[in-house]
Amino acid sequence: MPSHRVVAPQARPHSSDSALQRAAFALQAGRPDEAELIAGDVLKQSPNDARAQHMVGYARMLQGRAREAIPLLEKAARRTRDPAIETQLAVALRHDRRIDDALAQLDRVIKRHASFSLARLEKSSLLMSLGRAGEAIDVLERGLALAPRSGELAIQLGMIFAARSDNARARAMLSRGLADAPGHIDGLFSMARLMQSEREFAPAAGIYRQLLQAAPQEAAFRIGLGICQIELGDDEAGIENLRIAARANERLYYETVAALASAGRGRFFMKPSAARQFLRK
Repeated sequence: MPSHRVVAPQARPHSSDSALQRAAFALQAGRPDEAELIAGDVLKQSPNDARAQHMVGYARMLQGRAREAIPLLEKAARRTRDPAIETQLAVALRHDRRIDDALAQLDRVIKRHASFSLARLEKSSLLMSLGRAGEAIDVLERGLALAPRSGELAIQLGMIFAARSDNARARAMLSRGLADAPGHIDGLFSMARLMQSEREFAPAAGIYRQLLQAAPQEAAFRIGLGICQIELGDDEAGIENLRIAARANERLYYETVAALASAGRGRFFMKPSAARQFLRK
């Protein structure tokens, strides 16, 4: 008698599709280990399935195993010519510290898909990490010329300008980007920090409140709101937000103390123990 594991040929594609859908759901839910197991079973049955190759490779990359991910992402990229997969391959190469290979891969994607924003975002980020800000700006500006409604490109360009203390161009680009991507967390945070640096505390506080509605556990947003509240004269609410941030994220404790001490209406402590006692109250 045939084994109960034998699958009729016409059922196999449907079974693979179902499994890969479950793997995709696992990835979306932040469970790459589970996604790797599910898609890996499909890959064992169909070693040339580009979808399974991509899914397993991407899951491995998300688990910090870029070197193991690269061969599978290379195969999937060759088979599909999908710019998103090709860009993920570049990300894996970057994580494996093959920087020149990552840049070359991104150049190939951009050459074939000039208006594909994700590749330009990754390349500009990589160039910034190498201290090549001028080239990063050029990559984003060329992308915006091709895709003027790309909020993410404009926001990343605005963040670069902000890092270079070019506040006027930073504000213009962030405003442009947020008009097309109004809920962009990094863009909103950058705009709030820019406003805060220019002493526009009331609108900055409004943005921090919006951010905290989306991510109530994010201590950096609460620190920003707390400092704005102190500067606006609401010391009680501001200090309470700083205390919540200090309790929630120990890694941001010293940033909280520095923010409190540097605020125009903040507090200065002679001893670290005094600051800790104050914030832990």
